[in-house]
Amino acid sequence: MKNKAKIFLDKQQLICAGEWCLAELANLEKSAVTLTWPSIGTIKIDCSNFTKLDITCSWLLFQIQKK
Repeated sequence: MKNKAKIFLDKQQLICAGEWCLAELANLEKSAVTLTWPSIGTIKIDCSNFTKLDITCSWLLFQIQKK
């Protein structure tokens, strides 16, 4: 895998990058659980650095954005 999937918060922005595919799902879920969400404000989701996104990880992204 060339571009390991990543998810992290940078102030009020959720950065999603790399190859979001089934092989990375477990790692992404672990990373998502450890995120410390800001208590106020709106979070912008930045997906501009995706190199791949499959249906399993798009569902994860959908679940994350509902928080």
